[in-house]
Amino acid sequence: MTRQNAIVVFSKPAHISRTDSSEPYASLPWGAVDMLFSAFVVDVLNHACEVQGADVIFYRYALEPLDEYLYPLREKIMFGDLADGKFAEQVHAAVEKTFSDGYNRVIVVLDNHPTLTTKMFERVFAQLTYEDDCIILGPTMEGKTFLIGLKTDYAGLFDCAKFDPLEKQYELLQRLCQIEALLFLTEK
Repeated sequence: MTRQNAIVVFSKPAHISRTDSSEPYASLPWGAVDMLFSAFVVDVLNHACEVQGADVIFYRYALEPLDEYLYPLREKIMFGDLADGKFAEQVHAAVEKTFSDGYNRVIVVLDNHPTLTTKMFERVFAQLTYEDDCIILGPTMEGKTFLIGLKTDYAGLFDCAKFDPLEKQYELLQRLCQIEALLFLTEK
């Protein structure tokens, strides 16, 4: 490993409800949904690859076919396999592995928003450079988190024993407050 910064991205299948027509993407055909979400992931990966001095690690299910959109990126990113289980457990395992591999500033992309840019990733790494106990949080309008910037693998942050902290936003915020880290929100 030659770099200290890592951007960890996950391939997450779209969760779309077809029973409620007011849900986003509910009226799109499944093929269009696959193309749209593949484009979101590839866009995030392209922007992440443009960050100087950062390695990009992409976690996906081993049996998932390598999408043709990912072929041009296969030389630029590292691949990791997702295991079965809760998403928070998979995030925890990926974060733990990333820190054990020697990285000391890690951005975890929890949701592939097409608004994530190279400059945003660079600002998060810059903030992680200045503070010792620092966590950067990217909140959404819906009250969830789409990105977490970490300098340490905080034990228990993604523990699912009582609640899944990535499903219940207040649980993640409570855990972040308990570890007494400095919390910063991402800039728009």
